[in-house]
Amino acid sequence: NKSFDKTYPEHVIPRQDFADKLPFLVNELYASACGKLFHTQIVREHKLSFPTGVPWGEDATFSYRYLSHASSIVTTGHCVYHYDMMRESSATKKYRENQNQLAEHLLAVQKEFIASVGGAYPLLLRKLEQE
Repeated sequence: NKSFDKTYPEHVIPRQDFADKLPFLVNELYASACGKLFHTQIVREHKLSFPTGVPWGEDATFSYRYLSHASSIVTTGHCVYHYDMMRESSATKKYRENQNQLAEHLLAVQKEFIASVGGAYPLLLRKLEQE
């Protein structure tokens, strides 16, 4: 069984640094809601929720929209979630006829987040290619 256990150094990323940290935020931290804590005040104030009727990527949609309103991100050096990547019943393993449509939706949400923190999507792609 392949699993995903990832830890990051303990640090605080203030909102003003989000644009500079986009490769980490988008490529490393990933938008899954797993292993993350969210401030209830931000969720309520901005009426954030997991979209219904979305079979895949609903957590990424929520996480990116949440991050658009967050003042900082704090990482710890502790593994707080163990994800079994080989589970056949996993939503990420299922083929869907509308898979491209779902991926386009996630890309749009990701671009929305990047713009909200003052980043530029083409610039992010160049940074990711350099890493």
